[in-house]
Amino acid sequence: MADKKYFHNFNGVRLYLACYVLLFHIEEIKYVLHYPSLYRQYKFFEPLATSSITMFFTMSGFLISYFLFSEKMKSAESKISLPRFYSSRVTRIWPLYFLCFIIYWIIAPNSFLHTTYHEIYFTKFFPTLNEVAIPKLAYGGLFVLLLPQLAGAIAYTFQGMVVYAGHFWSIGSEELFYLFWPLFVNKFKSYRKMFKYAFFAVYIWYVLLIVLLIINKLFIKSSFMMSILAGTLSFLYLTRLYCMLIGCAFAYMYITDHRYLHFFKKNSVVAISVITMVIMLAFGIDAPIVVHEIYSLQWAVIILYLTREDIRHKWLDSKWISYFGSITYGVYLYHVIIIILMIVLAQYLQIKSTLYFNLFVYFFSFALTFIVAHFSYTYFESKFLRFKLKK
Repeated sequence: MADKKYFHNFNGVRLYLACYVLLFHIEEIKYVLHYPSLYRQYKFFEPLATSSITMFFTMSGFLISYFLFSEKMKSAESKISLPRFYSSRVTRIWPLYFLCFIIYWIIAPNSFLHTTYHEIYFTKFFPTLNEVAIPKLAYGGLFVLLLPQLAGAIAYTFQGMVVYAGHFWSIGSEELFYLFWPLFVNKFKSYRKMFKYAFFAVYIWYVLLIVLLIINKLFIKSSFMMSILAGTLSFLYLTRLYCMLIGCAFAYMYITDHRYLHFFKKNSVVAISVITMVIMLAFGIDAPIVVHEIYSLQWAVIILYLTREDIRHKWLDSKWISYFGSITYGVYLYHVIIIILMIVLAQYLQIKSTLYFNLFVYFFSFALTFIVAHFSYTYFESKFLRFKLKK
């Protein structure tokens, strides 16, 4: 791949967004377990968590495309090395993903955590139009195939529940993007055609979905077909390839110094993006279609702003913040099991006071998550990175 460029501030943003996701999941799990919780009390709470993931998606699209486009532009054949790209993604993503799959799917359900674990997972929480009995093995198979977002969509739609390690859905979405995007980059010499066909490939499914919804509503009137279409919509909502493509488009503008780049870098445009995002979050705006494109555009403008070399705030680019931001992949995968562990430990210690319970769960969930992520990266994940293809 192209020479490495370090974008100051990016790791800091990753860290703060990861901390919010961690906070959100603490409150969500407390809510599921019937503890006093902020979950569902404030309109902004859930949309901020989902838009945080949208930011990660948009940033992934930006960064991956920046390096792919750099390599493509330097190549005499206008090609990237697919083996090198896929090798880099496999060595970075798969080892920790499958280790955590074992933790969440095999170890935890058969450990002392099992009682609390099954109050959270594979327990019906949501109403369903048509309930279908689906074995756990089928869901586990989808996780092995790196399609946890599909497992989550099916479980939500047909059984009204969450599967083990449900938060892995975003990893599956990124893996799907990593699979198809380099193929587009290699196939098309024209960037305009590349983006046109890529956005078409993503949005054609929404068009088909809307057409089928109309046909079913007017003619077929099948509740089971409605369930299938709802599951498809849930899958598309979780996958959100369009967010990553928006990041890709902004990376293209950035690397080519496109004429639109100067418009998006204007302080007034950045201010409008921040203000409109705050307003949308304050009103709790979140929906499967259109809304996250808007969030992604807002985040993409902020990303461009943060690429400026003259903006290097200590609260985004200090040594420790940057380091902890660089290990947020581990933070994301480990944090849920650690939250559950801390809640079970608080129960065992019989901490009755809501204040002391929250202090205990919050402090040790955050501290232990980052400690585990640090040791995981240092002694496990980094061992696989040496196997990346060099040439």
